[in-house]
Amino acid sequence: AKLIRYTLDYTSEPDVSLSEEINVSRLYVELESLRMPEAIQLQVHFDPGIDPDNIRVPPLFIQPYVENAIWHGLAPKKENLQLHIRVIKLPNGYAFEIEDNGVGRATASGSKRTGQHISKGLLIAKETLEYYAQVHHLKTKIEIIDLLDTTSKPSGTNVRLKFETRP
Repeated sequence: AKLIRYTLDYTSEPDVSLSEEINVSRLYVELESLRMPEAIQLQVHFDPGIDPDNIRVPPLFIQPYVENAIWHGLAPKKENLQLHIRVIKLPNGYAFEIEDNGVGRATASGSKRTGQHISKGLLIAKETLEYYAQVHHLKTKIEIIDLLDTTSKPSGTNVRLKFETRP
């Protein structure tokens, strides 16, 4: 109920506090954990000096990446499900990382069947970030990094969203 209320209340807002955005991500992870054989272990980390109540971000900008991490990375794995959200202070802004220890993008894309639903969540998230950056005179960058273990086997994905002020 809290997740639905947040979605209804905040998606019409131009921005929300980072603490509200993190809270909705927590609620979403709790909800998704109910359908998993094992609960997802979520860890949230803020660099020193970051006050999530005083940072404004677009509503639901992290959630599509959290959703992808769960559905494509963690769900096929079934155990030891770990998800990290990190907020990193940059010289001219912030980076937001969403990292899972799932099966990796190569394995996840190999298991997809053709003719199924085509997700537009990440495309919409990218457009939202671009619009937000334009309105607030920021530059944004999205990096997706495939993680590998010591034997070069896929071991998860790291998504890094950067918001920096324009020079």
